[in-house]
Amino acid sequence: MAESITAEPFRFFKIIEETLQDKKLRIPGDFVKKFGDELCDVATLRVPNGCVWKVGLTREGRKIWFNDGWHDFVKNHSIFNDYFLVFEYAKNSTFDVLIFDKTACEIEYTCAELENEKQNDGKKSKLREVAYEDEYKFVAVLEEMGICISGAYKFLSVEERQRIIYASRLFRLENPSFFS
Repeated sequence: MAESITAEPFRFFKIIEETLQDKKLRIPGDFVKKFGDELCDVATLRVPNGCVWKVGLTREGRKIWFNDGWHDFVKNHSIFNDYFLVFEYAKNSTFDVLIFDKTACEIEYTCAELENEKQNDGKKSKLREVAYEDEYKFVAVLEEMGICISGAYKFLSVEERQRIIYASRLFRLENPSFFS
């Protein structure tokens, strides 16, 4: 099977309508025709602030939906009906996503973690196994949890890193897109 090769990135958009109740989002048929065979069971959604979300893909014939984890992505970014999302395919089941609200303005992106307890337990145990001596591993673990930090804070002591991880586990936002 020939692999799809394009010189320019492939983009599609979705206007969020009654799909919010379904807790899944269908990927356009033309995209599936072109790239469906190279998509894995899990897609990576990246937003401009660097946060990354893993979202399961469900297949039914030649139809594919963002499914497991899609609702968490929607909740975290407070996506409502009439929002406009632009997906740019970056290969390897990875999509860069831009989100525009009802005013046609791009939203302010957040990195709150809104995953179920089973996934959180897996992440916590993974965190305990990492020594955090390598700052790149430390930053990667935080990003996997949905926590973004600026470059100025990447080179902290091991004790400071442990305190950050501990504090981040305790912190949960009720509505992550609104801060007082």
